[in-house]
This record gives sequence, C-alpha cells and structure tokens, in this order.
Amino acid sequence: MLKYHVRDLMFYTEDEIWAIEKPARCEITFDDGITLETDTVNIMIGSWYLWQIASAWPEINVTSKLFIHDKVFTDKLFRDLLWDAIEATMGMNVPKEDVWFLAQDLYNKSYNAIVNRASRFISSLSYKNIYEVVKHPRIAEANANVQPNQESINGVYDVITDVFKNDKSMADNVVVATVSYGTVKMAQVHQSFGPRGPNTDIDSVIYSNPIMRGYSHGLATLDAFAMESRSAAKAQLFNKDPVADAEYFNRKMQLVCAIVRKIVPGDCGTRDYHTFELGNDATSKRLFESMVGLYQVMPDGKPREILKTDTHLIGTTVNFRSALCCHEAPKQGVCEVCYGITSYGIPYDTNPGHVSSTSINEPATQTIISTKHLDFINQTFAKFLPREMESHFVVSKGHPEHILLKSGTVTKRLIMTIAQNEATSLVDINYVSNPGATDVAKISGLSNVQFFYIDDDDHVIGKPVSVQVVRKNIQASLSPHLLSYLKLNSWKNEGNRYAFDLSSWRLEHPILVYQNKHENMVAAVSRIETFIRSCRAKLNEDMTPKAIGRHEPMLVKYRDVDLALRDAFHIICDKLKGIHLGHIATVLLASRALDPYIAGDWSLPGSKYEGYFCSHDDLIRHRSLSTAVLFERQFEIFDDPDSYLQTKRVSTIQDELLFIPPAAKE
Repeated sequence: MLKYHVRDLMFYTEDEIWAIEKPARCEITFDDGITLETDTVNIMIGSWYLWQIASAWPEINVTSKLFIHDKVFTDKLFRDLLWDAIEATMGMNVPKEDVWFLAQDLYNKSYNAIVNRASRFISSLSYKNIYEVVKHPRIAEANANVQPNQESINGVYDVITDVFKNDKSMADNVVVATVSYGTVKMAQVHQSFGPRGPNTDIDSVIYSNPIMRGYSHGLATLDAFAMESRSAAKAQLFNKDPVADAEYFNRKMQLVCAIVRKIVPGDCGTRDYHTFELGNDATSKRLFESMVGLYQVMPDGKPREILKTDTHLIGTTVNFRSALCCHEAPKQGVCEVCYGITSYGIPYDTNPGHVSSTSINEPATQTIISTKHLDFINQTFAKFLPREMESHFVVSKGHPEHILLKSGTVTKRLIMTIAQNEATSLVDINYVSNPGATDVAKISGLSNVQFFYIDDDDHVIGKPVSVQVVRKNIQASLSPHLLSYLKLNSWKNEGNRYAFDLSSWRLEHPILVYQNKHENMVAAVSRIETFIRSCRAKLNEDMTPKAIGRHEPMLVKYRDVDLALRDAFHIICDKLKGIHLGHIATVLLASRALDPYIAGDWSLPGSKYEGYFCSHDDLIRHRSLSTAVLFERQFEIFDDPDSYLQTKRVSTIQDELLFIPPAAKE
C-alpha cells in the first residue's frame, strides 16, 4: 500500500500528482495526526488543490478536514472545502486579496483538470436512463393515480423525491446522479417525470386545469401545448422592460447604500443587539441559515460567530449584532464584528454598502431572466397570513386561498366596510341569480377592509380598525358566500365606502378569497423595491406615515428596527433564496437618518435606538448633491430653492467625481 504524508504531497507539481498510480489504495497522514486509508483518486480530484494554499503559506496546518473523504465530488463540496482552506489563513499576517487570487486560480485549475485529465471517466446520458426512471414502479404508479389538484400532484413529486434520494437500486442511474451532484434541480425533475402541474398565463393567473403529463411523457393535448407556450411568452416578455427595471432598481439602491463606505477593523464595542425568536418551522430554519456568519451576543456580552453547525439555536431566542447596531455608522463605516464574518470577503477600500446592495439585486435580476426555467408552482398560497391580518382572520384548512373571520368573533352588530372604488361592480350581483358563480375578482379587488361595532342607535362604538388584506401583491376579493349574503341582506353607502352588517354572518364560511394567481418574479422585485425604497410614502410631522392609498409594506412605517429587519428578511427571501441577513441589515442601515425632519441631520445613526427610516428619494435629495446628479429628475432638485438653504449634507463616494476645487487666488 502506498503511504504519504500530506506535507510531501502538497509540494508535488500538478503533473506529478496526476501521474500517481490510480486507482490505488494508500494511506495519508495529516498535520492533525490522523491517518486515513483512501484511494489515490481522492488526492488528485480536489484534495491536492486545497492543500496549495498551505504550500504558499507553510505555517498553515493541513488537517484531515481538507480532504474529500470518498465523497461525491461536486462544485458545492469543493467550494465548502476551499472556504475551510481560506479560513485557515484568517488571523495570520496574510493579505486576504492574495489568498482570494490563489483560491480563484486553484478553483479554475481543479475544474480544468477534471475536464481535461478525467474525460475518459465522464459518462453520458442515454434514453435508457430516462426510461428507467419513467418505468420505476413507484413513480409509474403515482403518475397513474394522480388527480388534477395541487395536493395530489405534490404527492407524485414527493414519491419522485424519495426514489431519487433513497432508492439504492437507482444509485447508478445517470439522471439520479446528476441530481445528487447538484447539476439538475429537483424541481426540474418533478416536471419531467411527474405532471407538469399548474401553469400561468402572462398575467400570472393560474389556469384552472393543470398539465397532467410531464416532459418525459410528452404533452399530448392541444390545451397543454397552449398553456406551456405561455412559459416562453413570459420569458420573452420579462427579458425586456422588467429586466431593465430590475437593473435600474439596482442602480437606485447602490446610490443610497454607497453611504456605508468602509469596513472598520475590529469591534466597535456597541452594546446594541437584535433579539430574534427562532421557531422550529421551515421559515425559521431559513432565517437561521441567513444569520450564519453574524455574531451572536453571549450572556457575558461577548460576541461569538454563528456557525452553520449551530443548529441548536433553532427553536431558541438569539441575540445578535448587525450593521444597524454599529457605533461606526455615523462615520459611514461598519466594524468587522457588526458586519459579520462576510467582512472578510470584502477587498480593501471596497464599498460594503455597494456589496450588500448588489448581493440582493443581482439574484433578483438573474431570477427574472430565468423565468422560463423557474416557472414552477407547487403551492398557490402560503398557509400563513401577514402579521396585520392574523388578529382578525384565519386561513381555511385545505384551501389557503380562502380566508375566514377568526373563531370567536362576535358578529352581532359588526360592520365591515370596503372602499367603493375597489368594488365598482358590486351592484351587478343584484342582476344575477347566483352571485357566487361569478368571477369574484372582477367584482372586487380589496387592499384593506375596516371593522367596527355599532350600538342600538347605529352609532359607531370606538374607532374603526383598518386591516390590510393583500397577500404577495394579490388583492383580496369578496367571497362567493359573502356576495350571496349581500344579495340577500344588501349593504349601505357611507361616504366613499360600502358598509356590510355581518350580524347574520356564519363564521364557517370564507369571507374573503384570493384569485388563483401566482406572484411572478417581476411582481416580487417590485414589492421588494416598494418596501426598501418607500418612495410612495409620506410622513406626518410626528413621523407616522400618512394615508398613501397603497397596500404595500414600507420601511418608513417602522420604528422598531428588529421588526423591520425580520420583515425585510421575509419580504426579500420569500422569493430570493440565500440572501445573507447581514447584507439586508446594511441596506436597512443606509435607509436610515439620525434626525432628518427636525434637525435636518441625514447622517447615519450610531445605534438601533436612534434615527428613522426614510424614503430613498428623500435620502437622495437631502444627502450629497453629487448623488442627485447621478439620479433621475436632477432639475427638480437643483431648481428647488430649498436645496440651497440646506448646508449640512452628508458626503458620499460620488463627491470625488464632481468636486471642482475653488480657483486659486491671484
């Protein structure tokens, strides 16, 4: 058996490594004293390239952690191990830019070596592999028994997933292997070997009949071909103006976020921190993954990096820091601890605000471009409500698009009102025999409803409660049951609102419904932009939002920073996966000002308990005018006399592009 010490192997040349006998059993001893028996193939496929960082800086220990251990070599595995190798240089007097340059070179060399030196081991895909999956007994049975509803279709998808992950008899199937390697996404497999499922028109309305055959079986009916053609139509549509709009959103975000100009080495010493309660649900688990790399505040006040192995934090309350807590913010910086371990990934003199902004916008634009490949629906609506709806409504079991009044609601003398301009066709129900059979979305589209009780003299008791009823940019409609109820009991006109007396309403019936509609990525990006930039919002003198006639949540409505950060995560990461919470916090920090409307101080606050969220248009108008020059409608700002009365402006990185030194005195 061949025997090696890792210190000898890492100084081999690439040609010498690939010249080692293969396959052959060998023993390798690492710097941590562990000796592993393995195959020489594991040395040349990936592992040797990881050790080259230690060959450049020999004081680094090469442990058994930097070895692929007979695992399936994938891009993700190599990236994870390469990060472990990079992490070994942290804390050393090593320029991080040099480490990154070497890591990028090693990544490219590893890829090229596999393509050029291991081509004879690369298998191809044949129709037999596809046929084997199609004819798998469990998959074939699931397809044969599937019903045209989402629950049944999801059941087929579950069977396919289980076969691909757990059926050992399929381990050598190339199709199954491509999924385990991460080359093909499971959602694509579902559409190929199960039903294509629900599809949408270009306006995102979901067709009532799903496509019941997948791509491997072939689309066999005219209506299936017609529905599937809409995917290409959407891809063509979204690759024009929506992509340009998303890129422009990126630019607008960068102009504001560039105020966070630098990473400050060390710890600012802030005592501020966020407190998040993490549940055991899937959303909380994604939130935890987004927090990895930030610093948890321990009971003794000391910071500790949150690691991906800290899964014990799920189901607990976590205190942690972010850029929103940093004392360096008034100086337009963020310390390394508040920014998180991702600060290591920002080169010297690079603008962290720009990095954080791009980290959100780049995947948004890419997802719009990939609409045709990602146009996949497995759930019409999430089975939970926005926070503002939970106090009055519940989701119907088995029908997440149906909304009921909360159990225990007293309906006697309960009045519900809606805006007349959001139900312009309500009167039409008087002229049809069965209002519930009509298209409810054409009768009403509601952004909010109001509730209040009246006394025996029809006087309002207390203050009406207004509830936003928009879910994922989709407005609610009066349910068929409620339309039938109104035809029987009628309604009243009160100013510009319709008033419904719900005294005889039965709580087991849905009161609101949502159109069978899927939120596409264009609508999601628009929702994210409205939330972050808040540019339709206006504020009263007491910093409360005025009535703006819009239903979307906006940052300017928040005074609680923790709540704003958590909601920002849900709004952004609902569609965009893998966005780091530290980047979201940095964007939120750039959206704040210390005392803008009273003292005219638009600088960044140095504590999460100071300052206000502001609209991005206001931030551009009142911070450095060099930013305004690069923004739209510059003439409105420069023609405004108030612009010249404001002398306390915050500098930005754009100033150096436009600053003209005063002429030298003669």
